[in-house]
Amino acid sequence: MKKINILASSRDFEKIIKKNKPYFSPYFKLYITKNETNIYKVGIAVPKTLGNAVIRNKIKRQIKNILDNNKKLLHLSYNYIIIVRKDVLKLNFNKIEIELINLLNKERKYNETKYN
Repeated sequence: MKKINILASSRDFEKIIKKNKPYFSPYFKLYITKNETNIYKVGIAVPKTLGNAVIRNKIKRQIKNILDNNKKLLHLSYNYIIIVRKDVLKLNFNKIEIELINLLNKERKYNETKYN
């Protein structure tokens, strides 16, 4: 994932989380909002309760890899915040990928029906 696509500011996280309702899965929460640029941005939050820094960074790397491989699921001009839940530790990489793709598809279908 390129640096331009990373959302890192805590103010941006707070603003997006306060304004929007999340999409839920047993393993993730997804917040989405429109931005002014023509570039999608993604922020990934992994709470300290999941484990030490090595485990948290591994999960972030896996999620970034999944998003890089499935860029077509992300809308341009949108900001995404993915909050990882504790149950994700029970999954391997392939199952994490399936769950995240299902959540992004769920959001995409909802927004397509909402705006069409």
